[in-house]
Amino acid sequence: MTNLRSHFLNAAEHGKVIFLVMDVGGKIEYISTYVESILNFKQEELVGRTIYDVTNPVSAKYLQNLISTADRESIAPIHFREFGLYCTACKNHYFDGVLTAQETQTGRRFITYLHDVTERKIESEKLASLNLELDSFIYKASHDLRAPLLSIMGLTNLLEKEAFGVQLEYAKMIRTSIGKLDKFILQLAHYARNNNEELVNSCINFDDLFSDVIESYRFLPHGEKISFDIDTAGSVATCSDSFRLKIILNNLVSNAIKYHNLDQRDPFIKLKVVGEADSVVIQVIDNGSGIPTEKIGNIFEMFQRATDKADGSGLGLYIVQKALEKMGGRIQVHSQIDKGTTFTITIPKGNGCEIKEEEQKMLMTLA
Repeated sequence: MTNLRSHFLNAAEHGKVIFLVMDVGGKIEYISTYVESILNFKQEELVGRTIYDVTNPVSAKYLQNLISTADRESIAPIHFREFGLYCTACKNHYFDGVLTAQETQTGRRFITYLHDVTERKIESEKLASLNLELDSFIYKASHDLRAPLLSIMGLTNLLEKEAFGVQLEYAKMIRTSIGKLDKFILQLAHYARNNNEELVNSCINFDDLFSDVIESYRFLPHGEKISFDIDTAGSVATCSDSFRLKIILNNLVSNAIKYHNLDQRDPFIKLKVVGEADSVVIQVIDNGSGIPTEKIGNIFEMFQRATDKADGSGLGLYIVQKALEKMGGRIQVHSQIDKGTTFTITIPKGNGCEIKEEEQKMLMTLA
């Protein structure tokens, strides 16, 4: 037993991790000498002090919660990531680690292993900063590109009024190409904005939301041939991000129009919402051409298209997925060839939105 204890202490002292033992108040009773190589504190400087003396404020609160959990449950080791400790030679070091609770003759102690991941943390922050810069550039560039593009669209519309014959056909082809490019640029702007902006929740009026989306597409090519139906009878008070909801519904309705089956007797697109205990379920239902089974698993990936007939950018459903990730929601799809497609979106109800009394009464009546 003495040899085993000696072997254990030797491993703790010379291992490439910081090993420490502390009481419920965070007082350090033992810490391995590797702390001198990482944090530049002498071993004897830290023994007798609390771990909170060398812990940054955010991590200190986190550690208190970990110890409280371990003290209360003391069942399994608790794993944690990117725990911040001060260093005498630099500002911070970050550690992944494991905390376990052990009963001793003098009370409960907390054994902790800390593995230095500072380099990983720094590289992760650099990458996040670069991604933010790139998204900001995409967002600004997309807006700057749209201004001259819309001017060209206006000039093309004037040209169509004066042209005839082949020139008119060319003008229409130019307008179609400009429209595709403008939609792609707008999708890039939505992608960048979704990445950069925090959630901004507000009270959602599904009647207004669905109507706005449908009116945006009703008079687009082929839109006038499709019957649109809105069902908000199951609507409940919902606090969510209206900007992202519009992005999601705009993409789904746009795709439903683009890939519809207009040769059938009654082509339709239906928007439906139903409230549940803690969430809201929104469905976009169509009786269009459907999505091949082998394609469904990939349709939410970047630059993937739902059908071989698609001529879009392949960004729309990818943006839908990313927007839902931001909102804490999810999406499911059920589709049959020549039968139609149903996209089912589930989002949290949310809270923190002020709802006017008359709106609350109306929503409760609808529910």
